[in-house]
Amino acid sequence: MKDRNRAGTWLLAAAAGGVLAVTGCPVAIPSADLPRLEQRWVITALETTIGMDELINRNSASSNGAGARSSVAIGGATWSGSSHGGMSDSCSATSVGASFTSKNNVVVVNVAPTTLECSLRELCASCVAGSQPKPEFMLDTTKTFSLPDQADLAVESAMVTGGTVTVSLAHDLDFVPLKQSEVEIAVWSIGDKEKLAAFSLEQELVGGTPVSYEHDFSQDPATIVGGVRLEITIDSPADPTTTVNVDLDNTIRVTTEVDALTVSAAGVRMDKEVAAAPQSISLDEGTVSKIVDRVQGDITIIITFINPFPVQVQGTIDLGTAVRLTEEERSVTIKPGTSAEPVTTEKPVTITDEELQAFLTRGVYSFAGRVFSDGAVTLDTDAEILVRIAVDLSLVTETE
Repeated sequence: MKDRNRAGTWLLAAAAGGVLAVTGCPVAIPSADLPRLEQRWVITALETTIGMDELINRNSASSNGAGARSSVAIGGATWSGSSHGGMSDSCSATSVGASFTSKNNVVVVNVAPTTLECSLRELCASCVAGSQPKPEFMLDTTKTFSLPDQADLAVESAMVTGGTVTVSLAHDLDFVPLKQSEVEIAVWSIGDKEKLAAFSLEQELVGGTPVSYEHDFSQDPATIVGGVRLEITIDSPADPTTTVNVDLDNTIRVTTEVDALTVSAAGVRMDKEVAAAPQSISLDEGTVSKIVDRVQGDITIIITFINPFPVQVQGTIDLGTAVRLTEEERSVTIKPGTSAEPVTTEKPVTITDEELQAFLTRGVYSFAGRVFSDGAVTLDTDAEILVRIAVDLSLVTETE
């Protein structure tokens, strides 16, 4: 959430005979001696937003104070595959799911570095230790990273427009196990079976010297549906003309590193808590007193939500101790909109002179509730719900 509290610039500190600026239009604060004219003013006290940080992330604490919770949604991860003679369960593989989170309203998919490491013992069931003609071995493996699919937030797709996926191969064998075109790597979108990237070995894989392949999504954006599947095929044929030393404990290692993938749009289903951090309003008390002294008639705080997301938000407004709201006044349903046609929801609250004084000098605004989608919807991640709090009142001004 970005705090855009411009009250300090719109309500300027003033001495007697000073100036009150309302959205850039100066209004002279009159003396008591001149004729008076009642004029209506709408004074913006606070602007803030509800963005992707609030909509996507889990709250650090639940809205009722029940305790801390995880801040990100995590998907699953699995390795599967086969080798010449069967892929042994003793192959070492790390499995970490993809996280879907937002920081400073930038939505990213994060995956921790993952590694698959197999020895010749696993890759070549028929191999024996010692000097011999180069044996045949193969590995056909798949690593799957699933996007989160949880009760409160299910991510069905993500339009990735930044970040990289890097796959590295390395080994510590006593011979060159792989030559050109003996390795094929492909990255697929799970749900729609679209190939996102493909690489092949273009050189010999020398021991101790990793070979890396990178796909840059900023250069080649792609939509990930359901998750990502990484397919690696290693096919090293026998070579009876070359004698090598086989150590069955030597290994071939495949490492995958995913730099934070930035998401410009996401297809989600959601039914989760949302909360906006409290924002304070603190204006010069002398200036506010001059305003209050010239108020005529009803005073209304208007809380406006402009929603560009196709989700509904049902929640409660809190204005702190300055304005004691009834349950009906606290409750609000923010209607869904779209990026092209945001929808405005207004919540008016009538207050007293004393509450106006307290609100503009020591007011607090906070919001908490739940956000719902009607099935799967697409969120543009650079959008945000604009929240504007204004005071609608009539001021008595002087005439000449």
